Amino acid sequence: MKLPSDLVLNTTLEDPDKKIYVVSYQNSGRTWLRSLLSRYKQLLLDVDGFHIKLHAYYSEQPYCPQFIFYHARSADIPDKPSLIKRLLGRREIVYDFDSTLYEKSRLLLLVRSPKDVMVSSYHELGSRQGLFKGSISEFIRDPRFGLERWIRFHNFMQSQRNLDDPKTLIVSYEELRSKTGQTLEEIIRFADFQVKTKWIADAIEFSSIENMRQLELSNKLIRPANTDASTNQSTRKVRSGIVGGYKNSLSAKDIGYIDETVKAQLSSYYLEHKFLS
Repeated sequence: MKLPSDLVLNTTLEDPDKKIYVVSYQNSGRTWLRSLLSRYKQLLLDVDGFHIKLHAYYSEQPYCPQFIFYHARSADIPDKPSLIKRLLGRREIVYDFDSTLYEKSRLLLLVRSPKDVMVSSYHELGSRQGLFKGSISEFIRDPRFGLERWIRFHNFMQSQRNLDDPKTLIVSYEELRSKTGQTLEEIIRFADFQVKTKWIADAIEFSSIENMRQLELSNKLIRPANTDASTNQSTRKVRSGIVGGYKNSLSAKDIGYIDETVKAQLSSYYLEHKFLS
């Protein structure tokens, strides 16, 4: 393995300043972000072969900044995410979330509009995982899976840390879509990575929706594709990736319910900073 000459080998795996904890609610764009960062880190370290499982890089190269992913999942306590630590074969090893882990480390909070999240989560938990039976309107109003849980998660995160802390970066999926290169560079600088414009461009091209669909169908993403993923888009991990796609799935009544509930229950921090709407 060839290593960049300007990397300094002066840290260890336990160095908290080299850890970037990436926290998100499910279906907020985590897989796409992992693909972007995995590809960039692959180019940075000149590693042969693509691995979306970022632990494969930081465990082998402890001097390089680590991305450690927490993820709110359907099986979690409603307002508490879990750590996706590693894979054992095809089984994910999941640990409970403990905010004290990142007290001295950096935190990247990935957020996405609740309307698009609700649609994506409905397909994920209904069509793909078979955990919810019912209409999308029922899903949105379900306290275990729907909007209330999304609100509890974000309020929980805001209560755990001062989100204006300089070691915290909030990235919205919408911003990552509209200004991918600029936002990815911001994340790379936040992680203290070497910035290379050509690697950013490569990572973006590699992580296109079209290529990620092919990666999924060839079982090169986090989990193997569902058996009908090639013909049924709703069962895919990688679906449309469209900002505002909820307009094709939600009724005016559902949109009104989401807007009113978010305004009434979501921490004002997110709304004031226009991270979520």
